[in-house]
Amino acid sequence: MRKFAFNQRGKNHPMGLEELLLHLAEEKGIEKGIEKGIEKGIEKGITLKQKEFTIKLISSTEFGDDKIADLVGVSVAYVKQIRNELAL
Repeated sequence: MRKFAFNQRGKNHPMGLEELLLHLAEEKGIEKGIEKGIEKGIEKGITLKQKEFTIKLISSTEFGDDKIADLVGVSVAYVKQIRNELAL
């Protein structure tokens, strides 16, 4: 059986083809997981900013729900939901 040398943090680790493929698949999975985590974090940040902006417009303007939804880039139903949450 042929052994492959895989360099990890400056050390060569001999491993078989199956081990090498499993290791590469694991690394690929970790990379994808990190990418997904970053994407979700960005989406969560955008959603939080939209909510903050919606609250600010509701609190400091006389704009109707249609106008606020248009400015923030959300649905009118979302603006109404936030308005209801603020009324509680």
